[in-house]
Amino acid sequence: RNNRNSNDNNINTMTKTVTVIHCWSAPRSRSTALLYTFEARGDDCIALDEPLCREFLRTKGHRVIRPYTESMLNGMPPEGEVGTEEAWASVLPSCNDRILKAAERLPETGGVIFAKQIVKHAYLYDFNDEVKHETINLVHKHFFLIREPFAVLSSWKCDSAIHGNNLCIEEIGYTHLMSAFSQVEGNMDADRKFKPIVIDSDDLVSDPKSTLEHLCASLGIPFR
Repeated sequence: RNNRNSNDNNINTMTKTVTVIHCWSAPRSRSTALLYTFEARGDDCIALDEPLCREFLRTKGHRVIRPYTESMLNGMPPEGEVGTEEAWASVLPSCNDRILKAAERLPETGGVIFAKQIVKHAYLYDFNDEVKHETINLVHKHFFLIREPFAVLSSWKCDSAIHGNNLCIEEIGYTHLMSAFSQVEGNMDADRKFKPIVIDSDDLVSDPKSTLEHLCASLGIPFR
């Protein structure tokens, strides 16, 4: 009882509540389109594009080919690129720090942080100890965006200038997707009565309004 009262007091001292939505997907699964959709919600939503990517490149950059690796690691635009200094500098903080800073920027009425996450980065995320803020109530929610594997591979080939042609299990990330799903499922309910939210990106294309309405309802946020 004393612990419950203590938790209630902590919630009462929070200035606002922010829902932190983590969208986990394999590459080339239309997650960027979903990022832009959330970004368009307005001033009470901040979108973070792959906030674990810099740390991924720092730890595994010797095994992956990316034309933007040096810019990402240094937080500086490529030579000759102008007007993007602030955007590149914004990737320097850690994932947790970016979430905390975004939460502080949201209005006093609260809002949503949408984090586009790639599952091969999931080994860097602690599902059991998610970031907290001293005065803002952060509510972390996770869902999974999937796409038919052959379509993912075909899309990867079309964008090989960015990704290279290193089509390996680690790059595509389907085993990471299953692992992350299991972690989220286990944290939701030990008896496996509830399943994590899964969205098929083909449904986003064929019926975007209904799919987004379903996603928002499942996440407990208003649809816009």
